[in-house]
Amino acid sequence: MMSVKASCKTCYDYIFGKRQVNVRLVICLVIVNGLFVFSRLPFFLYYPLPIAAPDTATYFWQLEKMEQGMWPTFEFRTPDYPFFWWLCRRISHDILFVIYAQSALTLFSINLILLLLSKYSPQYIVPAAFSLVVHMSSPTHLAI
Repeated sequence: MMSVKASCKTCYDYIFGKRQVNVRLVICLVIVNGLFVFSRLPFFLYYPLPIAAPDTATYFWQLEKMEQGMWPTFEFRTPDYPFFWWLCRRISHDILFVIYAQSALTLFSINLILLLLSKYSPQYIVPAAFSLVVHMSSPTHLAI
């Protein structure tokens, strides 16, 4: 017969996985989320002005067609990002809302990747966290 302590340990491991994996996951989540917030906080606090890139007009052409009720031809762009803009415009016409939504979606995706890795491939949590930190702290992504 199993003791209560052994039974609780088995329940904990069944529900949450091994404790060492959870510690690694929490450390990785704190580092990744902390760097994500730290790297983007100056933009949101001090100079929340979106920068138009040279190809911004090609996104707006697709968006204009969608808002006029026409199906865009997507000759310059794939449908995903103009559609994302269109969905954001349904909620708010403020251009900063697109940046807020994109940042929230990025943060959600990063956390989901780490949570799924902790459940199905815990040996890859640390390398994935390192890769995500390098990727999201690159100057390209910080120049929102």
